[in-house]
Amino acid sequence: MQTSHAPGAPLFSIITPAYEAAAKLEATFATVFAQKADLYEYLVIDGGSTDGTIDLLRRNEDRIRWISEPDRGVYDAMNKGIERSRGRYLYFLGAGDLLQPRVLETVAERVPAHDRGVVYGNFKVPHDDTIYYGDVGKLWLYLVYDLCHQSIFYGREVFELHGPYNLKYPIRADYELNLMAFNDRRIEVRYIDLLIAEFERGGLSQLFVDEVFTRDFPEIFCRGLGWPPVIGRIAAPLLRLRFNAGFREFGRSFFQRLRHPFGTQSPREVE
Repeated sequence: MQTSHAPGAPLFSIITPAYEAAAKLEATFATVFAQKADLYEYLVIDGGSTDGTIDLLRRNEDRIRWISEPDRGVYDAMNKGIERSRGRYLYFLGAGDLLQPRVLETVAERVPAHDRGVVYGNFKVPHDDTIYYGDVGKLWLYLVYDLCHQSIFYGREVFELHGPYNLKYPIRADYELNLMAFNDRRIEVRYIDLLIAEFERGGLSQLFVDEVFTRDFPEIFCRGLGWPPVIGRIAAPLLRLRFNAGFREFGRSFFQRLRHPFGTQSPREVE
């Protein structure tokens, strides 16, 4: 995948995959357009909507770049956005998600000078004041919860190193990317204690199970850590417990206790 950023391009490329999302996009647009304009470009990759989305995109052509055509799902749309983007750091914002005010200005001060970074922060969900995630370790990422892409900025070289989103996994392709990136010593991972976005509940990962990803998780687990595949085959039943809700809750409580042994309140997690 060719991902080189163009000379003079903005720091951020914000990419919104959309389909039949006219009712949600205006609120999302408002939070993007409120950011400092010279920091970002905005791309909307629509899957061929017929609900009024196209009219909305046309009305905002002076502030967005967009296409509308059938696709193979949300990650195919995100890959199309990557291919068309020009910025140094890429950020994926769903239709209905809301960026926090002036967040790009703050993140701009914290991203690495190079393009091999992954910078992530916190998020919240509607009608809930809880701030989710906080700084997570690699074991937390592997065994308890993934990070949602609404809280992450990816340097474009991350995609040069690991390729586009894998369409083999229609629901968990971003999880595979995170597992590879967090354990790649060539990539600098930074956590910033900042609320990035309000994340709309009801996404694919909350509604459906990616059975192919669950099947392949032991192999992905070992590949990310650089372990021999045989370990994954031997430990497959144990590793697949990661997708059991009871096991995740146990893991969440266990790692929170390790991080806060005296009972200090820590951020919660959702998936």
